[in-house]
Amino acid sequence: MPPSPPSDIKLDETLDDAREYDHLRIVWVAAAGAVIYEISVTSIAGTLITASANTALLLSGLTSNTSYEIIGRSVDGQGAKSNWSSPLKTCTRPPTPTPPGAAPLAGLGGGILIWDYSALVTGAGSANPLTVDLGGLFDDGIHVFANALPIGSSSVPVVVGPDAQFVSRLGGANGDVPGGQNDSRWSAAVTEAFANLSMVGDQRDRRRSDAVLKNMRSYYARRRF
Repeated sequence: MPPSPPSDIKLDETLDDAREYDHLRIVWVAAAGAVIYEISVTSIAGTLITASANTALLLSGLTSNTSYEIIGRSVDGQGAKSNWSSPLKTCTRPPTPTPPGAAPLAGLGGGILIWDYSALVTGAGSANPLTVDLGGLFDDGIHVFANALPIGSSSVPVVVGPDAQFVSRLGGANGDVPGGQNDSRWSAAVTEAFANLSMVGDQRDRRRSDAVLKNMRSYYARRRF
């Protein structure tokens, strides 16, 4: 009698890097009588079958921003194979972008952020379109002030500083990830002295920074690109 298939194939939620742009880390529940597991990984590029004697596996060398369907089956000591398991459907992250470029605008107390991430998605294995989010790095984390911006050559004005820190990420809708939004990791920060307004200073500056950021969010929400 063949063994039972492995059950509950899922991303390894105990690890922060279980889902990245180039790999997935999966785990599953062992099946009685299994000595090895065959794992089938399918994307639009085709299907790859790999084997594991453990109930955890790193799937590396994957394509960014690409949906994958993963199933598994058990093999016992006599070579008998189970049916395939229920599928795990997931998606790799988009690639992490480099920081946006930054340049001051003389006399305006601000500057511009500049980027062109179109080369990052050339040849990606997913039809899901990507856009750009921009954020400011504050003491309490990243505040997003503009999202769904074009991924190609673009620029936006910003009005915070000095030593303002800005980050970017790529993202797009994808039904194979929780929440339906597939975001990259945030880029490293770019620091630029744009104006006499501290993003990380005393409480007064924090209130002023937050007010400016709120206005920036409102501006970009109204603007159409």
